Amino acid sequence: MSPRFIRMIPRLSGGMLLVPFSLALLCALLAGCDGKGAKDVVSGTVTLKDKPVSGTITFHGGGKEVVGPILDGKYQVENPPRGEVLITLVGPPGPGAGGLKPPPSGSLKEGGGGKEGTGTTLPGMGAAPTTPPAKYADKNNGLKLTVKGGKQTHNIELTP
Repeated sequence: MSPRFIRMIPRLSGGMLLVPFSLALLCALLAGCDGKGAKDVVSGTVTLKDKPVSGTITFHGGGKEVVGPILDGKYQVENPPRGEVLITLVGPPGPGAGGLKPPPSGSLKEGGGGKEGTGTTLPGMGAAPTTPPAKYADKNNGLKLTVKGGKQTHNIELTP
């Protein structure tokens, strides 16, 4: 660069160049400029009676909670806490949880008595997602994992 161009770049009061400082700060805030994304990733499947589960998964550990979606039984959690973590699972919002409103009476086809994960269907929409039993929303549900760093796979088979 020509000296004339460098003089046109705004400077901080101490003589530091503002642009390189801003770029360095931006890189630090974005946790690295290597473009590789998350450095620790845990992914896997969540099933109940061999059916894929939908909802959210949360890793609790080291004073940190990291949440990821479970879509059609598959999840990926980026940058979870390292070490032993407790895992909780909750289903998508539904009736009574501030989420979806129940459909009109008589518009559902029952696939198994209306219990969790039984396959109640809406007209024209196929089977409803299988949801994790309520006991998995508690941190003391028995689901644990030791996160070592890097990429890990952890598949979870739930019991009713």
